[in-house]
Amino acid sequence: MPQNHRHIRIKGYRLLGGNPDSIHEGRHRASHLAEKVAIFSKFRGSHLTPSQKMALDEYRKDDLYDLASHTKKYPDLQVLGAYFRLFDILFFFGRLKGLCEIVFDPTPADRTGYTSRNIRNKSLLTQITGKKRYNVSIIIYSREKAIPNRTNRLRQYIGTLLYEICHAFFQICACDMDFCKEPLQERGITGHGFTWQDVAYAVEKTVNDKDFLNLGLNLRRGPSFGKELAAIEGQIPKGDLPKWELCVEDVDQWIEHYQAKNKRR
Repeated sequence: MPQNHRHIRIKGYRLLGGNPDSIHEGRHRASHLAEKVAIFSKFRGSHLTPSQKMALDEYRKDDLYDLASHTKKYPDLQVLGAYFRLFDILFFFGRLKGLCEIVFDPTPADRTGYTSRNIRNKSLLTQITGKKRYNVSIIIYSREKAIPNRTNRLRQYIGTLLYEICHAFFQICACDMDFCKEPLQERGITGHGFTWQDVAYAVEKTVNDKDFLNLGLNLRRGPSFGKELAAIEGQIPKGDLPKWELCVEDVDQWIEHYQAKNKRR
């Protein structure tokens, strides 16, 4: 790392005070960001910040968040926008507001979604989170034909959204220098390294907490880690898997899956 390359430390007390601007675009080590997300995701009850309390109260009172409803009272994209704001406030300090857009693509695809920097989809573009420039676009593909049941379809959309928000957070806030982001212990080559696993595990545990959001989401962390290890042709760090509740056998199967997929390209 060059001697003049410096990361800004994150001041937790400023985040507790509701100041997301204490996190600067592209100026932080990914592991520091992951550490703060993991801490904030564990807040409950009186430990919640004022912003978190307001967001949680709205979630519990507003039927916009009710996935059990099979009616089309609210369009799918409006539901996604609400969950984006909820996740941003609960886990990512409100830092993504105005810097991230959601693009809902009606074209069926094998993949469920992805995150890209500074793109525009001219066929159907919906700006959800403000009027400033967008650093990152989250693309969600339609699954209407594949998953006819709206409740199940929305749950998958929301799982994809949270998965991609984890990527978007790092793309916006973490240092983008190759020597900072590419090590496995940081973001990794495919973006599914240790820090992404730390964040995805923390938020998945929280959204599935029966006494908190109880959403029942699956962020597919095992397949994602297998994809990362296949890309770098690395060994499974067996000592680290327990902290993410991942199984060696499952990760190994996904490594083989992605290795075979990479060979076919």
